[in-house]
Amino acid sequence: MKKQKKFYPTEFWLSPKIFTSITKLLLTIRELLYRFSTLSNHNRLAQIKRKQRSDFDLLVKQFPIYYKNLRTLNITKYVTGLWSNYNRNLENIFLPYPTFSFLRNPVIMFTMFATAGGDQLKKEIAYVERNMPQKKLKKLLEEDFIGNPLILNQKYLTSHNTVDHAYHIARFEEETNLDISAFGHIVEWGGGYGNMAKIFRRLNPSVTYVVIDTPLFNCLQWLYLSTIFGPESVHFIQRVTDHVVPHKINILPLFFLEQYKGTPDLFLSTWALCESSKFSQQYVADRQWFGARHLFLSYQQSDVRLPDADNVGRLASKDKAMIVPVGLLPDNYYAFR
Repeated sequence: MKKQKKFYPTEFWLSPKIFTSITKLLLTIRELLYRFSTLSNHNRLAQIKRKQRSDFDLLVKQFPIYYKNLRTLNITKYVTGLWSNYNRNLENIFLPYPTFSFLRNPVIMFTMFATAGGDQLKKEIAYVERNMPQKKLKKLLEEDFIGNPLILNQKYLTSHNTVDHAYHIARFEEETNLDISAFGHIVEWGGGYGNMAKIFRRLNPSVTYVVIDTPLFNCLQWLYLSTIFGPESVHFIQRVTDHVVPHKINILPLFFLEQYKGTPDLFLSTWALCESSKFSQQYVADRQWFGARHLFLSYQQSDVRLPDADNVGRLASKDKAMIVPVGLLPDNYYAFR
C-alpha cells in the first residue's frame, strides 16, 4: 500500500519564495518597531546632554592634526596583524575626522561595542544591581550623547556596552573584595573609544588614569573623553618629553610607552592585551604590570586569529593572579589580583 503524504495547509498557498519574502518583511517590521521603541530614549539623552554636540564640533577639528603627528610612528612590534587590518579599515571611517554618531558604524560595533541585548543584558543588569547601590548605578550607567550609542535600557538610559563594563567591574570587586573606586592611579592597556576610562572617572573624579593604545584610538579617546569631561581634564602625550599628569586622563600612544614611569594601583585590560602581540604581553609582564599592585584582566582562549590570547592568563598566573571564568562568555576568563 502506498504511503500517504502528510498534509500541510501552507503547501497550497505558501511557496518557499513567498515564505522567504514574508519572513524578511516580518523581520523588517520587527526592526522598525524596535527602533521606534528606543527612539524616545535617544531623544531624551540628546536633550539631557545636548551641549556635547557643540563641544564635539569644536574639538573634532583637532583630530586630524593629532593623528597626522602620530600616524607615522612605528608600533608594529606591539600590534597583531588582526588589529593592523582593523586600524587600516578604521582610517577609512574616521579620517579626516569621525562623525558625531561614530558608535553606529558597523565596524565599531563589531570590534568594541556590545550590542547583544536580550537575555545577556538582563543577566548583567541583575548582577550589577545585586552588587552596586542604585544611586551609584544611576550615575555610573547613564550614557552620553556623543557617539550616538544604542540605548537598550530605559531605566538607566544606557547601552549594553556600558552595562558590560560595569558588570566586569562588579565581578572584580566581588572576587577580590576590593573597592575599585579607591584606586588613585590606573593604567589601561587598550581603551577602545574611552568608555572604561569614563566609568572610572565617574567612580573617582580625581583618579590618575593612563590609556595605552594605537594612535588612531588615542585620537578617538581624546575626542570622546574631552567632549564629556572637557579638554582640560584630558592630557594627550605627544612627545618623548611629555609626562603623565596627576588627576587627569592621560592618553599614552604605544610609541611613548618607554617614557611611562608611574606606579599604578591597578593594571587593567579587558581583552585588549590578549589581542596584542606576544611581544606586548611579555613586555608588560616583564615590567611587572608597570608595578601595579592589582590586576584586572580579561582574555579569551587562543584560536586561529589570536594564537597567543591565553598567554595572558599564563603570565598573570605566574604573578599570583586568580583565574576565573567570565561565565556569560564561554572560553573567556578573568585574571584578578
